[in-house]
Amino acid sequence: EVIETIRKTGYRLVVAPEAQLQDDGEPASAAGSQSSRTTRFKWLTLFALVIALAILWLSLSTSQPPPRQIRTVTTEPGLELFPAPSPDGRFLVYKWVAPDGQVDLFRRDLEQPQLKATRLTYDSASDGHSVWSVDGRFLYFSRKDRDAERCDIVRMDMQSFEEVNITNCPVVGGYHYIDISPDNATLAFYSDDDESDLSGIYL
Repeated sequence: EVIETIRKTGYRLVVAPEAQLQDDGEPASAAGSQSSRTTRFKWLTLFALVIALAILWLSLSTSQPPPRQIRTVTTEPGLELFPAPSPDGRFLVYKWVAPDGQVDLFRRDLEQPQLKATRLTYDSASDGHSVWSVDGRFLYFSRKDRDAERCDIVRMDMQSFEEVNITNCPVVGGYHYIDISPDNATLAFYSDDDESDLSGIYL
């Protein structure tokens, strides 16, 4: 009856202002009128603040994040293991175990999913986990050749695909998880050897 809501603007006092009279019919003092206006202003401000907070709470409680999209990245037969995304998110390198047991690393362009995955390694050894350098120039991975009794940590240039053996790793044991430090200077990989004194993290 007193306050009108103006959409997207605010509030307006509907009633016209009237002078307050004392018991003797004389207008109230200016100080009393000012005090009354100050009190009304405080209540209106408090009311507006409560409405604004209620609107904010409703908007936050009803807003929901967009649904996550899940799509298939690889459809080849066999097993795709140990995905390693590039720092810019464009490429995905993974280990592929073919139905005949052949193991190699492949790279897929996520921005061009219609293209076939690029084969990165062509050897009879088993290539394992991989990690990109921080700048995306190199890929590091383990290569284990049980027939030759050799295991290496390999660095591949992702532009020329040239390989360099960085260091060796234990031939026996489990997976060789690998990671790189944020300054691009140190590699770390884990080796689980049958002999306990050879198990652990290698830098």
